[in-house]
Amino acid sequence: MNQLSGVRKKDELIFIQKTLKKITNQDLDIKYIEKNYLKILFKLKFKKKIMVAGSQGSGKSSLSKLIKLYLEKFYNKSVVIISMDDFYLSKKQRTQLSKNIHPLFLTRGAPGTHDFELLNRKIMQIFDKEFPVYLPIFDKVTDTRKRTYRKVLKGDVIIFEGWCAGAQPVNQSYLQKNFNNLEKYEDKNFKMIPGASRIKLVENLLRKGLVKTDGKLSPKEFIKERIKKFNSLKGQEFFEAFYDDGGVDYVSTSRLPDGGTLQIVTDITKLKENEKNNALVFIPFDVVFSQWHSDCTFYDF
Repeated sequence: MNQLSGVRKKDELIFIQKTLKKITNQDLDIKYIEKNYLKILFKLKFKKKIMVAGSQGSGKSSLSKLIKLYLEKFYNKSVVIISMDDFYLSKKQRTQLSKNIHPLFLTRGAPGTHDFELLNRKIMQIFDKEFPVYLPIFDKVTDTRKRTYRKVLKGDVIIFEGWCAGAQPVNQSYLQKNFNNLEKYEDKNFKMIPGASRIKLVENLLRKGLVKTDGKLSPKEFIKERIKKFNSLKGQEFFEAFYDDGGVDYVSTSRLPDGGTLQIVTDITKLKENEKNNALVFIPFDVVFSQWHSDCTFYDF
């Protein structure tokens, strides 16, 4: 940081503090900003390609906005933010993929539901200065692309943000280990294999004390209530599962066109720990996908 003069450094710190307050409504200490933000932002001043990755709600858009405003104000850069979310395949395209390949492709978000050919083409147009560049806009309300576009007239720097940005394929040996708290506490009498029963899964979690009733329901009544909720699910639901050892999983469940469900369980323990300390962190997330028939049996995908 010795390359910044005292006055310039103070100006940048105050700017970051005010910008974060405006974007996130957080009042952060100057020393904290210097340690966790300024050092990172300062290193980005010569970069032309910046990638911001993280799970949903982790602050990707806020951080991207901060980087853009910082580079534009202090280094006279023209910055273009590109969101992976705007490059989802249209609903019509995903419907076709779900019929031809797998039902999972109907729900946006999973790898394979993005138009990476279009994304690469737009990025190269910006790098090659082929302006104007028209970027797509995805409407999550209608679940398809808008007919209007975002017009980009210039750009020196591209910030690409997305939940799985930069993700690399993993080998099969990695897939054999426990992905999250749900799998870590799985006992020898229950395995997540094709044909496994969802009822047996809940019974196992109750027996090990990982899932608890509210005290008003017996274990049998609790299981009955869970299965009823499972069967009546429409669309999507989200919740956080807290475990006795402090572990936390983020659980997303989606109803599929064939009547089954797709459940995504993400270990967010480290994220929760750092939230308490108000820390800026970039951590990998371990995720497990589980898919269930409408009759509550697990099946392979």
